[in-house]
Amino acid sequence: MTEAEFVALVRDILGAMGQRLEAARPVAEGLALRTADGFLYVFVADASRGSLASVRSWCEEEDVPMNRLVVFSLGELPADWAPEVARRGGTVVVGDALARLVDNLGIDTPLVPRPEGGVRADSAALPSAQELEAQMRRADTWWAAGVFPLALRFYTAAAELKPEYLAAHLGRARSLAALGRGPEARRAWEQVLALRPGLLEGEIGAALATGAGGDRRGERAQLARLVSAHPQSWEAQIAYIAVLIDEGSWAEARGELRRALIRSEQDGRLHFLLGVALERTGDPDGARREWERARRLGLSADDESRLRALAERTPRSPTDPPQGF
Repeated sequence: MTEAEFVALVRDILGAMGQRLEAARPVAEGLALRTADGFLYVFVADASRGSLASVRSWCEEEDVPMNRLVVFSLGELPADWAPEVARRGGTVVVGDALARLVDNLGIDTPLVPRPEGGVRADSAALPSAQELEAQMRRADTWWAAGVFPLALRFYTAAAELKPEYLAAHLGRARSLAALGRGPEARRAWEQVLALRPGLLEGEIGAALATGAGGDRRGERAQLARLVSAHPQSWEAQIAYIAVLIDEGSWAEARGELRRALIRSEQDGRLHFLLGVALERTGDPDGARREWERARRLGLSADDESRLRALAERTPRSPTDPPQGF
């Protein structure tokens, strides 16, 4: 493999994925590229040049959260790399997965063998129904892997093949939301609601996209309305709790978390967040009891750290008046 071949493959993958490059730098193992939507793509040419410390340093040096890290590798990675990336919420694309990706994107390269039975994404030989199924299968695969730009590409292709296909528009809206593209996500959720008026997921998605676009008051009002209109909806309640936590409305979050636990009393994450809410509203003993309960229910140290980091991004509100008790 020559350096020119490797760089050409990186360029072709990013181009086919529709990514806009913001910054690039060489790393010992290959290339690290940060895109405009906040993802860090690390293309590994030679894993033997790196170590487990490399995995941890990539995101620290680029100031990118691990759940926005995607690692592509031409060869096998050391056994401890993939678990470390996955544990921190990132994604590894290697071996057969990389071959499928390159094939799906219609890229010809001597560096990656074409998978047996593969079909190029731009093949004109497929009947429309079969092509639609193929695009959705690719989209669902990359959505499940956490590679949202790729999922978006294939959901969009499916929606273009069949504009009235709700599943494609749902996938497209979810992908845009996962990428933090608020205004585009809002328009995508509106398309979903145009196809299926009143669909609760569409209403929740549109509300969250409103907040991502900067209208936090509108987001909160819409979610409060949905919680009131759909008191049995777990999804609406959790979305509303997330907004309350994000804005530091801990007294209200406390009440909503208690209500959520009536339905899901074995969820350690909810118990931990209730503990944070109790701490923030002046009940440290109650907080400790909830944290102990969360740990007994199996909440891991990593999950605890992530939830604590979420809480630490929000202002303290120890004097909020009690609500809902």
